[in-house]
Amino acid sequence: MTETHFPMAILETTYAFDASLGTNCHFLKKIENIPYWYIMASMHVITKSTLVLFWKKHPDAERPLQAWFRTIESNLFIDFNGLRDTLASADYIDGLTVFNIGGNKYRLITLIHYNRRKVFIRAALTHSDYDRGHWKQRK
Repeated sequence: MTETHFPMAILETTYAFDASLGTNCHFLKKIENIPYWYIMASMHVITKSTLVLFWKKHPDAERPLQAWFRTIESNLFIDFNGLRDTLASADYIDGLTVFNIGGNKYRLITLIHYNRRKVFIRAALTHSDYDRGHWKQRK
């Protein structure tokens, strides 16, 4: 499990992690002012079927898209900076978050509501389809 991303001010004043159970395990020792369910929650991707349809058309995209999906669903991001710490390929463009997938071969266009922990997949595109820019018109 990877570390949950919270602003440093919250980390310092609200709770502390206890990593005594292993290097990859972080357990909350103290919680104040943040609901337990919020801290233990993760992002919810809507909908995975868009990814599945895309990788059926482009089989070499399956592994990187599955890795992206696992990374998103196993973390909680409260803002773009936290997301970018984990997924450096993310770019914020016109209110949407765009991910480079498969070594810059594909693009995944998403709309992320951090406060609701929702990631809406708007489009999965090849690099050439992305460069045409038609995805920007579907706002």
